[in-house]
Amino acid sequence: TVERKSMEELDELLWECARRKLPFVCANPDLKKPGRLALKYKAIGGPGPILLGKPSAIAYTAALAYLGLTPSEVLAVGDSLHFDIKGTTDAGIDAVFVGGGIHAAKLGMEGVRAGEAGGVDWGISEERLAEIMEEEAPGEKTAQFAVPFFRW
Repeated sequence: TVERKSMEELDELLWECARRKLPFVCANPDLKKPGRLALKYKAIGGPGPILLGKPSAIAYTAALAYLGLTPSEVLAVGDSLHFDIKGTTDAGIDAVFVGGGIHAAKLGMEGVRAGEAGGVDWGISEERLAEIMEEEAPGEKTAQFAVPFFRW
């Protein structure tokens, strides 16, 4: 059975684990609950955390091995500069950044729908896009390509 805990209960548990210097393995380090807990654990002095999902290159290198492909044979698509794009570039995979995803508001695209993006000219200069990439992933290698939307 799954035992649900409140954030306060998890907080107490984190402090106890940190006191015991137990490792924290986070298999889903997005900024929702698992990732927030991992960051908090580190902030209170716990060892690690060990991050196994995106943006760790481990997730991508494992996928490449499973598929029998090299990084040069793959193009990754993602809307999160920190998780999707950082993970792929760390693994040596070229990436396409999708502006109409989680960074849409910052790019001034909030509420714009895929058919309304105006083709290739989506109203964002290369300079502004580079600034946003640097703000979101300082000092990191970023996407080689950018598109306003991705429609499957």
